[in-house]
Amino acid sequence: MNQISSFNQLPTELLHILFQYLRTEEILHSFSNLNNRIDSILNFHSAYRVNLQSIGKSHFHLICESIRPEQIISLRLSDDIDTPNQSILFLSYFPIDKFTNLRSISLIRIEFKSLHEIFSKLHNLTRLRSLSFNYPNATAEKLNQFRSTLRHFYTRILPQLEDLSTNCIDCVELIPCSNLRRLDFNGNSCENIKSIVQHAPQLQSITFHGNDFGVFRHIQPCYSLRRLSLTVGFSLLFIDKIEQTLRNFPNLTHFDIKSTHGMNDASMINGHWWQTITQSLTSFNFLFSMIGGITEKILDSFRTPFWLKEKCWLVVGFGNYLCTLTGSAFNLSYFEINHESPIYSTIPNNEIVQEYQFANLPRLISIKTLRLSWKKSLQSLSTIVDLKQIECLIISPSSFHILRDVQRLLPRLHTLELECDDSSSYWFYLFDQIQSIQIKQIRTLRFDFSPYSQEEIYNLSKLSYSFPCVEHIYSWPITSTTDMVDNLNQFKQVSMYTIVQHNSDLLIAQENRRQDMQIENKTPWNDIAMAEDQQKEDILGRSIERHSPQLNASKSAHIVVRF
Repeated sequence: MNQISSFNQLPTELLHILFQYLRTEEILHSFSNLNNRIDSILNFHSAYRVNLQSIGKSHFHLICESIRPEQIISLRLSDDIDTPNQSILFLSYFPIDKFTNLRSISLIRIEFKSLHEIFSKLHNLTRLRSLSFNYPNATAEKLNQFRSTLRHFYTRILPQLEDLSTNCIDCVELIPCSNLRRLDFNGNSCENIKSIVQHAPQLQSITFHGNDFGVFRHIQPCYSLRRLSLTVGFSLLFIDKIEQTLRNFPNLTHFDIKSTHGMNDASMINGHWWQTITQSLTSFNFLFSMIGGITEKILDSFRTPFWLKEKCWLVVGFGNYLCTLTGSAFNLSYFEINHESPIYSTIPNNEIVQEYQFANLPRLISIKTLRLSWKKSLQSLSTIVDLKQIECLIISPSSFHILRDVQRLLPRLHTLELECDDSSSYWFYLFDQIQSIQIKQIRTLRFDFSPYSQEEIYNLSKLSYSFPCVEHIYSWPITSTTDMVDNLNQFKQVSMYTIVQHNSDLLIAQENRRQDMQIENKTPWNDIAMAEDQQKEDILGRSIERHSPQLNASKSAHIVVRF
């Protein structure tokens, strides 16, 4: 009672600050119905950031039934595989023009119908400054129809935007972008970047993901740009092309470039070449992969006074990768560590870092996804990687022992992928490591098992004790609907269940035919007769009901079958 009383005395301003660090569903679930004062604060809180991507149905309805649209300043909608048709349901709660205080909106794989509805009214939201969306997957005819809508939409919305992230910039010619400061776009071509640069006098940052950035070499000089980030796909890179690109941005201070497909000219990993074109930069980050791997000798050209003293740009090589460690760390989101591969660096007096000897390496502080084949302790990695930032962990059998330390050392971890090998002792080793422990923070489990034996299916079902809070399961092998129902009943919190089935006798339904079941086939849907699909749906539904009468009453899981 004293603790509740003390909490109730906290200033309202402090509670609003606290809410900034919590997801909307966490705020509502944790603070609702404590007392009248807290309920009033929640009711008048006007800075909710609502992220509906991969959200469970109960949390979705909690948000929609607890807050008003004018209380939301940031919104993320998703019609992705784990939340199909979410946008239609959401718009049935709130017309988009009611979000009068919305500053930012992200639309992920949104269906055309919802996109048309949203785009037709989005310009009425006068406070909107940030927009993120991509083309949905569709036929060429539908895409052409959408482009017509998009052109009209851009004309009305672009003048007020400060931040745009999209793969749809082929309709922006001659449209004023007077307030645009940040542009993030992806695709195989960037032809329209010329027009955008000419009509965006305040443009400060460009991020490009694609195969061909050659058009950057032919645009008019852009004096406003300060930051340029290029992630290049399957395109052979040469240092002279990069130099021509940078000349068109004379006031550039920050440059990032990533090319991880291995198709890079030798000049791209030559520190002397880079020194000649990066003199004026404040920060420079790169990540390259090279076929044949990285050797210690490659780093010699990055050990000059320019790199080590003037700029303090450190370089590290591991496996096939070479990257900078500017300042505290290069902004890598993915990192792969193998106990058999040495790590090289340009740190003075530490020319080669053999396995496990990482004491002098700068820490990688921004890694979100970590792939491990590691025989030592998880604690030993903390000198090179900030383990507290890891959200997704991919581990081979040689790393199963670290699972015992996950809760203590990886507080943000929510996704775990278990890789497989051909060892007959695989399952014995896994269960020996997780015996009697529960890793409650894991929300997503992914598996990499092929082929699938009955023993594997049986052992997988035993994982429910160690991972009791899992909501999403991917690539789970089954041989029958009995396996599917049994596994669903084992994992009480599952809302998304992706099954791998190689037996064509399994009867499945057509995608989105049932309200709470989604089925996905690797073959086109038009190759399957509609009547046959309806029969499959009916039989699968009856099979689930027959095997587990309580399942439909207690769960509303999306089920995806791949085979």
